[in-house]
Order: sequence, then C-alpha cells, then structure tokens
Amino acid sequence: MSIGYLAYLPSFLADLQELQALGTAEDVVMTETEDTLRNAGDHFYVESMPADTLSRWESMLGLASGNGIDLVDRRFRLLTYMISQTPFTITRLGELLADLCGEDGYSVALVDKYTLVVRVSLTSRLSFSSVVSLLERVVPANLLLDTSLLYNTHEFVQLATHSTLSQYTHQSIKEEERVSWQL
Repeated sequence: MSIGYLAYLPSFLADLQELQALGTAEDVVMTETEDTLRNAGDHFYVESMPADTLSRWESMLGLASGNGIDLVDRRFRLLTYMISQTPFTITRLGELLADLCGEDGYSVALVDKYTLVVRVSLTSRLSFSSVVSLLERVVPANLLLDTSLLYNTHEFVQLATHSTLSQYTHQSIKEEERVSWQL
C-alpha cells in the first residue's frame, strides 16, 4: 500500500490513539483489497486462473473435480471445453485442433461422406483424451469419428537398420517420439 490511512487525516487527528488503532486496522484491509484488485485479471483468463477459480469453473460446467490433476492439465481441460464451438467446416476444426495440439500436431481428413479421421501426433499424446472429448462434442452426430494417435509409420522408420531396430520392442518403435531413426 502506497499511502496509509493516517496520511489522509489532519495532523491533530492523526495523533489520537483511537484513530491510530483504526488506521492500522484499515491499512490491513486496504492492502488486502489492493492485492485482490491487482490480481483480479488472473481470474479472467484460463491460462492464469488460480486453483480456486478453476474449481469454480469446473463445478459450473459440470466437469469432474480436478483434484489430483496438476494445474496445467486442469487448465487445458477447461480450455478444450470452453472453445468447443461447433466448427461447421474442416478448416475451423483444423483451427481448433491447431490451438490444442500445435500446427503440426494433428491430421484431419473426411474419408467419405460420413467418416471423419483425426490423428493426433505423439507429442500431444498426454492431451489425447481431452482432444477426443472435444471432438465428440463438436463433430456433428451424423459423422463417424475415427480418432487415434499418429504413430510412427514404416516411412519414418525405414531409414534405420535392422540392428538398430532390434534394440527396441515393436511398441516402442511405434510409440516412441523421435526426430529421426538415423543414428
């Protein structure tokens, strides 16, 4: 707090013991109020929301309680719920997925009239369940939704030698996140 309560009083009143006690009590309340106002902006944005505000939003939206989940994952889950405006186009759906998974973190294709195929990259593997729940909410009901992780394919692994690949299991070759298999 920059200026105390007693600074606003004339000097003859500031010397009174009763007003000094009142000033001390008032300064504590004003400091708390200033801190609350200074931090009020954090409550407006999901990225900076404190845990108590996050819990309140989760209960208002009917999301499962976030106890036991770290704050970053809770914020991500709330954000995926809040941005779910029905996309109506593949381009808009791509924008939603780019916000969640990054520009290169997904692929979307409408295979036939009624099948939407969405693949999420291995880098976004931890948020896959949130992405699937978002897709289940925003994709029209007449489309069949096919979602999975974008695993390593033969084209990605073909540059590695058999001796290099023999050090790994099939599952780790398929699911391990690597820039290249060349060593």
